[in-house]
Amino acid sequence: MNIIIPANKRSLLESLSQGIDTHFANCVVTVLVNKTQNTITFINGQLPLCDHYTFMLDERSIPLKNKHFSLDASFTKQLINYFIQGEDIKLEFEIQPSGTMFLEVLDRSTRLKDELQSTALRRCQCSAPSDEHLTYWANTPKCPTTKTSKATIERIVYEAHKNLPFEYLQLNKEENYVRIQRQGVVEDKALPLDMKLPVSMVLTPDTTMQMTKLCQMTSGNEIEIAQQGETITFKTPECTLTCSLAGVEEFYQKKTVPIQALKYVALNLFTLKKELNHCVKEYSQIKKADEFLLYIGDEKAAIAVLIPPYAFTKLIHVFEVGESKTNVGSLFRFSPKELEGVRVKNLQEATKTRLDIFETALGELKLGVYYSLEDNLPYTTISIERDERQLDSVLKMIKDLEEKQTDNNSTIKEKQQDLFIFSDG
Repeated sequence: MNIIIPANKRSLLESLSQGIDTHFANCVVTVLVNKTQNTITFINGQLPLCDHYTFMLDERSIPLKNKHFSLDASFTKQLINYFIQGEDIKLEFEIQPSGTMFLEVLDRSTRLKDELQSTALRRCQCSAPSDEHLTYWANTPKCPTTKTSKATIERIVYEAHKNLPFEYLQLNKEENYVRIQRQGVVEDKALPLDMKLPVSMVLTPDTTMQMTKLCQMTSGNEIEIAQQGETITFKTPECTLTCSLAGVEEFYQKKTVPIQALKYVALNLFTLKKELNHCVKEYSQIKKADEFLLYIGDEKAAIAVLIPPYAFTKLIHVFEVGESKTNVGSLFRFSPKELEGVRVKNLQEATKTRLDIFETALGELKLGVYYSLEDNLPYTTISIERDERQLDSVLKMIKDLEEKQTDNNSTIKEKQQDLFIFSDG
């Protein structure tokens, strides 16, 4: 029996190889050949964390027979390395008179590195299929799942990457929030307004990475999801991956620390972002320094850059400023890269945006950005630091700006009056 897996499925076989953990005793990979469907399926792992990958076979695969058997896990893990990039994966099965079956492949990988090297023959004896794997295979179709679009999963992956690093990230469909655990401490954020979840779920950095790979590998437009206890499963036409959520029950029991704003302001976020974008886009030294200053006083706010040879400041229109806690400060340093990800949906919504400065349970200062003045949870947070060292310089620049604005406004008013008198004459 000769089985040929097309070269364009190499990434799928690489993913299978990466998921095989050979540290377990007597570790095997179960193989199912289906003559009717013209497929070969590899089942890997230990319950409840089993995965399977299904490959459509090349029409040159002959003569196919329905077979269930297992291969040594270390040999299966190395298979991908015995075939060079762009080469079909050719698996030749030989059945001896005794009934014993072997898989053999020609390893030409050494010749790729050194033309003087000869091809090697790699042969591995097949064994009975794993009962554990067959149980998994029989139960897989019975597992209830929620089907959603690949685009939705890609959006979930995008949001998860934005919140790294984290230990757990819970997406709550019913209450429209994201709960994040970092260093054992949890915090809540509002879900983006344009994000619709198919189902509530919990992710870890590992599951986020697996979802990313899944979206890249699948040829389908839909992905199925099922979370049960401390596992979460993702299904595509090509593979099914089950990821561990060990410790999630403890995560569920944790309480968030209520956000207490140290300083509050409602301002024009559109103006702030426009000034940021201008400075970063047009001035390479400012972009490289990656450092801006945000001033929030009792009645005004401003954004400033003090990167030699530049000294820029721009006042941001303020609608209201809340009463500050003691010793909060009024000047804060932040990275413009963090604010780049804050979406301004439209000019009307961004004109009056609520910003809170608060301190986390770990003692870090954060700038919380809210969808509306009434929301209880920010939809994103930005790391900031106090920087009172630059306060005098920034205050002087603001004073100079205000004086020049006043002089300029007076000049414009005088010209308008002169024009009015001239037109009357």
